[in-house]
Amino acid sequence: MTPPLRGLSSMATKGLLTDLSVAAGRSRSVSVRVESAGGIEVARSIRSGSQADLAVLSAETMAELDAEGLVAVGTLRPLFTSDVVAAVPDDAAPVPLSTEDDLRTALTSADRIAYSTGPS
Repeated sequence: MTPPLRGLSSMATKGLLTDLSVAAGRSRSVSVRVESAGGIEVARSIRSGSQADLAVLSAETMAELDAEGLVAVGTLRPLFTSDVVAAVPDDAAPVPLSTEDDLRTALTSADRIAYSTGPS
């Protein structure tokens, strides 16, 4: 039996990659073990010499790793499109976000703004 393929990913894709790994094991008899952590930590690990058969991180991070020669030449592929969402408290009225000006108004008039670079 061949050793499992090793995947590294950010937490944002952990659930999906886990499901895909299980499906790959069933349908193709390929064992894939995905280790997930914060994207910055995964990139740091790769830069420190950690090796994997698959890495799934943000496009920006993968491009940086590619430019640093840490990704096999010609293997970079986009896998997902990540939508951006906005939320307001339960007791607040929805904010119009149809235009760039709507977004600017919402952001400049908000009491607080939070953003995440992970799977929040």
